[in-house]
Amino acid sequence: MLNDEISNQINELMDGPTAFADAGEERCLPGRDGAPETAAQSSVPTDSVRPINFAGRPAHAAAGKIVLRDTFARDIAQYRYENQKTLFAHLPRKDWPRLVRVRLSSQRLLKNNPFRSAEPAKCRASMLCSEVSRLYSAMAFAMWQYGRVMNAHLTILWKLLGVTDHKKAVQILSKYNHEAAKWLSVGDGDNVVRSRFSRRSFGTSAPHVFVYVHEQAQEKGFHTHELMCVPLSRAQEFVEWSRDCLARLSGCARADEAAVFFSPASQKRRKFRPYAGARENFAVDRQWRWFRYLTKSLDPDHRERSPIDGAWHVARDLFQMTKPFMATGPVSCRKLAGCSENIAPGAQRRAGFVSKFEAGDWADLYNGSELDDHRAFMAALAEEELAQASQAQVRAILENLVI
Repeated sequence: MLNDEISNQINELMDGPTAFADAGEERCLPGRDGAPETAAQSSVPTDSVRPINFAGRPAHAAAGKIVLRDTFARDIAQYRYENQKTLFAHLPRKDWPRLVRVRLSSQRLLKNNPFRSAEPAKCRASMLCSEVSRLYSAMAFAMWQYGRVMNAHLTILWKLLGVTDHKKAVQILSKYNHEAAKWLSVGDGDNVVRSRFSRRSFGTSAPHVFVYVHEQAQEKGFHTHELMCVPLSRAQEFVEWSRDCLARLSGCARADEAAVFFSPASQKRRKFRPYAGARENFAVDRQWRWFRYLTKSLDPDHRERSPIDGAWHVARDLFQMTKPFMATGPVSCRKLAGCSENIAPGAQRRAGFVSKFEAGDWADLYNGSELDDHRAFMAALAEEELAQASQAQVRAILENLVI
């Protein structure tokens, strides 16, 4: 029968029979002559049989369990056990072969079954809800703590990089941001003594602060928007490095400009030029306009509760979303939006920062007062350091004074 032929093939793949339990007794799979043997009386060498230890287990719990030493044979046996109703539907129930169930060491073996059809990924709606307020607080904290305004907008079209799995794209983005933080940390101010300098180390080091949102569009497919702050003197070098890095992580030879695009870009030179703004308020206004573009998929029905009077308000009205709601397709990734760890909620709590949205100051969300607070803090810190230096000089003079 076909069942016996497949059993023999499994034995050949394992280089011998494998022990299983039959009513509490250790037995082997049918050998080449078709007759089952006990593990003790098996005609094959003992080192080619992997017995199962049933000590302390009831016979009915151990019955029908096998452990195959070959992964491919294990997958075949598991596939036959799970699909026996389909495979042997043409036979009367009494003539079905007696199949044993594989004891799986992990669920990973089930996913790697070459005979099992791939299960569709579970998708979720990509409308943003509470993520928008967290992104706002992260960007406001970047201004308050580091004095950084997001001056670059990165767009990644994953299908042009050959990445169609949403979860894989999320992993690649995480690795990219990890390497980007290392790239930006090199330069003046990193307290590293160098014997030689490169073009990368001549610039100024900077923390990698960023926020991102994943979207699913009908034409672009699954793509990512990321806002970050890039030093002006190293902007073009960072863009070239980013394209090479994302291409390497995605496994493609080269990433074109359409797949990894930075804006704003010069139309004449077709090079990336971070937006600085003739005035500071221009740069702040551009950052918050980018923020509203990234969060355009905010759920129209989502509401936020005021910390002052406890009333509920429509979130799109609070964040002054002037453009209409733009629906996006479902995605299979777990997280829709996020930010770097240095501006995450944990960093905000450690610094004692409370954003204007969390405080209920919704009328002045975009006025950029966080930069004024940062400058005031830095000025007070400089005065404190100057006072400490003066006190140290006075103590040194008094210690060296001889009366």
